[in-house]
Amino acid sequence: MHLFFLIGFLIFISDAKAQSIASIRPLQTTRLHSTSGAGVGSMLVAESAILNPAPVAFFQDTFISYQKNNAELGNSSPQRVTDADPFGQLNSSESFYLFDNSSEVKGGLSYQHQREDGQRRKRLTATVSTLVYDNLSVGVLYKYTEDTTYSAQANRSRISNPLTLGFTYIYHPGLIIGGVWEDPTRASRDENRAILGTQANLTEKIVFIFDVGGNPTKDFNDSRIWRGALQLALLSDVYVRGGKYQDRSLLLEGESWGVAWIGPKLGAEFAMKTSRRLTDKPGLLYERERITDASFAFHLRF
Repeated sequence: MHLFFLIGFLIFISDAKAQSIASIRPLQTTRLHSTSGAGVGSMLVAESAILNPAPVAFFQDTFISYQKNNAELGNSSPQRVTDADPFGQLNSSESFYLFDNSSEVKGGLSYQHQREDGQRRKRLTATVSTLVYDNLSVGVLYKYTEDTTYSAQANRSRISNPLTLGFTYIYHPGLIIGGVWEDPTRASRDENRAILGTQANLTEKIVFIFDVGGNPTKDFNDSRIWRGALQLALLSDVYVRGGKYQDRSLLLEGESWGVAWIGPKLGAEFAMKTSRRLTDKPGLLYERERITDASFAFHLRF
């Protein structure tokens, strides 16, 4: 019950009007980079500060993580020089996560810092989640966000307070279903999306992960997103992942892979993701350009 009062309070303080803020790719953890962003239906902790806030209700431990990503532009188009549109040199992100899941209402905090293409995003998040039934949880993610766009004329900043509402349902141990409604109050220009996801165990060692969704306030054809991935357990603590995605709201598509060692107390992950231009519409990338993201993470549980 306390969770629903908190959800109502956060929606009340969030700016319900859509604001014009800097457009920047959504931050992803190393795990999400390895699966091309898929994971709404997965049982994840750090990603509860980014994607679906509900799964942390099923965890009992304390979780700390540091993650870093660097992005590089490849096959730079000559048209960038013609259009005086250089891609920024400092394209990186850092994020810190702390989750305490020892009480009835689970949750945590994160700090996220992104720099990309002449833009910067600083974000503080708060996640809370609780069980409704033994196999169903709901959660809310609050994001205090400062976006800054740098230009020769002037620097422009904007504060916004988007929310994410989510649920996780364990149909049975080998099949999990999740859903999120990102930015229902439309506090931010580009974050309003509804996504459903699932994680299914195909065998004891192979897991299938898939998300699909779009912006409910726009033409679905212009905002639809899908992302899918497979995870293979090589050993009891070692995993290999690969994924593919298409995001019409960002006008990007691409592939990814990653490897992870997740021990009882310590964990480390590495991932690579390549993104390309999806259509001929103007966007972040010109024709034949690509962005390569390289990401790593360290985790501690106790």
